[in-house]
Amino acid sequence: MSEAKPAESYVLASIKRTGCYGKCPVYEAKVFSNGIVLYEGKQFSAREGIYEAYLTQNQIDSLLVQADSARFFDLQPLYPTDGAKLLDLPSTFTYLKKDKAEKEIINNHSAPKSLKYFEQYFDQLLLQLDWKPVEEVH
Repeated sequence: MSEAKPAESYVLASIKRTGCYGKCPVYEAKVFSNGIVLYEGKQFSAREGIYEAYLTQNQIDSLLVQADSARFFDLQPLYPTDGAKLLDLPSTFTYLKKDKAEKEIINNHSAPKSLKYFEQYFDQLLLQLDWKPVEEVH
């Protein structure tokens, strides 16, 4: 009898914030299906460099519940929907994969409150984690 192989982990969710003309935090965080979270802070972020943390299954489930509450998969892929972004504002890229559905939403401004709340929830979840610096391989 062959051993069951663990399922390959994949990016379950991610959030990326871009810069602005001021001191907007620039970073990206990727949540993998196995609970590993990789964070790269680039500028004006809570931490700069590459870090790793872990989410519990309850935290992952909670993130997915929040996405469902926001009706993430029903939202438009781009805000504003006419594409008229304001260059001095940061953009937030959120990505989610659930079952066979996956979607990325780019929010520059004029997004519905449900998306803004989901982005804030994602950020708050990241702030709660126990981050450890990742040594870069040269």
